[in-house]
Amino acid sequence: MVCGGRCGCGALCRRLFCRARSRNGSVNGESVPVTLKQLAEARDIKFTQTLTEPLTIGSHIICTGTPTEDLPWFAINIGCGDPESGRNDIAVHFNVRLPQCYVVRNTRRHDKWGSEETTAFRLRPTLHSFAVDLLDACREWPRANVIAHANVRAHSDAQLPRQLVVLNAWLGGWGPERRQRTARLVPSTPTTIRIVRGSGEWSVYAEDLLIGELEHRAAPDGVKAVRIRGDLYPEQIYICPSSTSPV
Repeated sequence: MVCGGRCGCGALCRRLFCRARSRNGSVNGESVPVTLKQLAEARDIKFTQTLTEPLTIGSHIICTGTPTEDLPWFAINIGCGDPESGRNDIAVHFNVRLPQCYVVRNTRRHDKWGSEETTAFRLRPTLHSFAVDLLDACREWPRANVIAHANVRAHSDAQLPRQLVVLNAWLGGWGPERRQRTARLVPSTPTTIRIVRGSGEWSVYAEDLLIGELEHRAAPDGVKAVRIRGDLYPEQIYICPSSTSPV
C-alpha cells in the first residue's frame, strides 16, 4: 500500500504507524502558547514532605523526574517556619519557566516575595535509553516472548563517544547479551532505526550505520508485534521488504 497520511512519504509498504508532523507551531519549541489547563496542572502540588532533620552545610536535596512536553513551568520550594502557625515562608524558591527559557530564584517572608534573581538557560536534551522489541504476541501479560530485543543505553558511561547497544532475546528468560559500543545518536534529532531480518540473524541499523547483529534464537516467522519503550518518540513505523523500504 502507499502511505496516504499527511506526511507524504509515499511508501510502498505496510504502514504500521504514521504520526503526521504538525503544520502549526514552532519546531524548536519557541513561542509555544500556554493554556489555562497547562497552568492549572503546573500549579498542582505534586509532592510535599516535612524534613526529619535540619539541613546542614553540604546537605543535598535531590529531585529526579521528567518534565512533560507541554509543561509551562515547575517549581521546587524549600519552606521554613512552623506550618501549624500558618506561616508559609519559603527559604528557597527555584522556578524553571520553560517557554521563556529562564530560571527564577526568590524567597518569601511574611507572605511577601523578595527581589527575583533570574538566569537565562537552555535545557540540554538528554538520551537515557530506549528499546525496540519484536514479540511473538501483542500483550504484556502473560509475558510474550521477545524474538529480538534491541536496546540503546546512552546512560551507561555517557562520557564515552559511542553509546552501548545491547541485543538479546527473551524466551522464557533472557539469553546471553550481545553488547557493543556502536551507536552515536544525538538527542532531539530525528533518527531512523531499522531492524532487518537476515537469513540467520537480525541486523540493527541507526541512520544506515550497522550498530549490532543478533543470531536467530527463535523462528523469525513468529514475530507478531512491535513494542517501543523509552526515549524514542515514534513518528512512522513500517514493515516492508527491503526492495520497497522508504528509508
